[in-house]
Amino acid sequence: MLLRDMTGSVVIHSYQTHLRVTSKIVAVLESLDLEPEGFDAFLDGAASDAEFGTLIRQGLDRTRVMAFEDDPYGKKGHGYGRKLTAWHNRAMKATGKSRMTELHKVTQACSCVRTRHFFLFVNTRKAFNWSDGFSPVPDTKPDYREFLLDLDADDRTLGESARAALDATVR
Repeated sequence: MLLRDMTGSVVIHSYQTHLRVTSKIVAVLESLDLEPEGFDAFLDGAASDAEFGTLIRQGLDRTRVMAFEDDPYGKKGHGYGRKLTAWHNRAMKATGKSRMTELHKVTQACSCVRTRHFFLFVNTRKAFNWSDGFSPVPDTKPDYREFLLDLDADDRTLGESARAALDATVR
């Protein structure tokens, strides 16, 4: 997939009782967008697939694509570590967990990319060395799962596909 074709990118987390959608900054590399211009929202885990899909679409719309030199995290991090800690703390507060290891045990994650032609949901695997605790599953591995949708997919279908990708998290 070419960067010029991408129109949105988010990471999606399920913390048992809560769903979370966070937009990304794309500038050669992708990172969580922890800036005020980014999107980071929680939704009750019992929310409908349509509500979940609406939240995903909102996050995709807030993706920022920029040149590397404009990336707020591209040069010396600009406090990224502090912002990432605050991001994790919001998840612990929302779920009532007191330690990151407790939170990580119950968390599932996936990613979603929107291009000019389709939506693509991809599962992840747990990896403590990544900023959110999850890493991509290489498409050559048997555990790799992808869910491809047409751009005209409705919010309910987006929510269903996200839940399927979350359920495919590799532990």
